[in-house]
Amino acid sequence: MWQLFPGSEGTLDIGFSRPVESGYEGLIQCLHLLDDPICLAVSDIHPLAQAKKVELHQLSPYPLTLFARAHAPSLFDLLISAFHSQGMQPQVHSEPSTMQALLTQVASSQSVALVPGCVRNLQTQSCCFVPLAQPLYVSLEMHWQANPGATARHWLDWCESQSDLTHAPEPV
Repeated sequence: MWQLFPGSEGTLDIGFSRPVESGYEGLIQCLHLLDDPICLAVSDIHPLAQAKKVELHQLSPYPLTLFARAHAPSLFDLLISAFHSQGMQPQVHSEPSTMQALLTQVASSQSVALVPGCVRNLQTQSCCFVPLAQPLYVSLEMHWQANPGATARHWLDWCESQSDLTHAPEPV
């Protein structure tokens, strides 16, 4: 087994991700950091590229690309639920397994995608991002083992001293 730091034994000390699926109760702790707004990603020549905001129903004429459910089930389910809450049955055209592949597909087609706002920080040449008229958010969380090692404990202590992250962590 490899070691990144002495004593780490090949384990992760701190992770940043979307909410973790059930089944890890008592094994990891989490702290909600922020709510990332979902936005529409389209090519810069798409008819919706110049919109100030879009409604979900405006997406129905276009092929819908969503990030693969296998890699982010909570994100995928949130988006599908948003359509269902408005009585719509989305027709998912494609489920790329990386956000960069999703953006490449959107940039080179008439497909539309719903993505977390942080995706704007990836290579987004030929893509536009449009806010949703009815905002949706996906959480970003920090995770660590229930019994953190010295490295994680040091990081958690530092975070607490530097920010408003002073409330108790939520068990997952």
